[in-house]
Amino acid sequence: DDASMEDILGGFDDDAGDAAEDTDSDDDAGSEMDNILDGFDDDDELPVSDNTEAEPQADRAWDLQGDLSFGLSASLHDHDSSTGTDYSGLQRFRTKLALQLDIDLPKKWKFRASGYGFYDLAYVINGRHEYTRDVLDTYEYDLQLTDTYVEGSLHENVDLKVGRQVVNWGRSETIRVLDIINPIDNREPGLVDIEDSRRSVGMARLGFFHGPWTLTVLAIPEIRYDLTPVQGSDFWPNIDDFIPTDPVAFLDSLSPKTGQIATDLFAIPADEFANPTTKTGKDFGKSTEAAVNLTGVFSGWDISLQAALFNNDSPHFDVKDGRFEHARLWMVGAGANYTVGSWLFKAELAFTEGLEFLWATDKKSRVDAMAGIEYYGISDVNIVFEIAERHI
Repeated sequence: DDASMEDILGGFDDDAGDAAEDTDSDDDAGSEMDNILDGFDDDDELPVSDNTEAEPQADRAWDLQGDLSFGLSASLHDHDSSTGTDYSGLQRFRTKLALQLDIDLPKKWKFRASGYGFYDLAYVINGRHEYTRDVLDTYEYDLQLTDTYVEGSLHENVDLKVGRQVVNWGRSETIRVLDIINPIDNREPGLVDIEDSRRSVGMARLGFFHGPWTLTVLAIPEIRYDLTPVQGSDFWPNIDDFIPTDPVAFLDSLSPKTGQIATDLFAIPADEFANPTTKTGKDFGKSTEAAVNLTGVFSGWDISLQAALFNNDSPHFDVKDGRFEHARLWMVGAGANYTVGSWLFKAELAFTEGLEFLWATDKKSRVDAMAGIEYYGISDVNIVFEIAERHI
């Protein structure tokens, strides 16, 4: 009621001296007020129930995470592969498990191990006897060790990362110009984004930092190549489409040197030419790859310079040896980004030397140029336009 509230608030309108003089007379009201406001001013004295009190826990030194995914695809167009397999209807019913383990090591070093495995039930549903052995080995199941490395600081401005990893120095979302370090999983062309298709490669990565500049040096002893479609899959072309209907007229239209290559090619049995996965190539695959990158990051823009000595992840067919081989290449390039508001402008330029082709009698060089624009002005939307020119 009004009377008791006045007693509770009594003395708030008086000055400090009056309040001191009335202390004795206001003991009852003060005690009641203390009871009402008990505990609000002293956090240390807040009561804690026994069932909520817990000892402080130290941060966990490891972390395990993963995901389980399902992939389903079907073909609406009735068609067969080059080996006669019916590829209409259900083509993929894949279950995939991916795991990643992170462990904190002494002196702020870190260890990561990750990998995945999948099994595709579509081949059992459709009948495994309908597919070639190469198709079943490539598409039915797989087990891969992906990013697995140790990283840490050797010095205040020096970092080291050793193990399987992905390094992308390119700026393009879809076109590979400077992105040449890691091979890609291209078993299903176009169905997987480049970001998710890069294959981890074992390497030593050393980084030096000074102001806005970063110098990165790579030594890559593990040689891995692109995973490509195999004979009998839905993505392997019919080799007969590449053989001229009139070989004599075709040979007459070629130069004598190229005509001899064609003659040697037609003498190779079709089953030997059909499947590149059975070819071992030369000893280029045993050669360590190396690359270096210098990047400067500034307000609103950045620039980078690259150089690399590496093996072509895509093979060429050597008619003389009768097998697929991977050419030894070297590349120099540059890239840049520039931002204006919600717009990002980007460009890449690369010169590659040492390319080899089936019909070529000597090594070739290539100039690649990429230009792109990205817009980020719409929430949760990224619009990208890119175009590239490749000149051999």
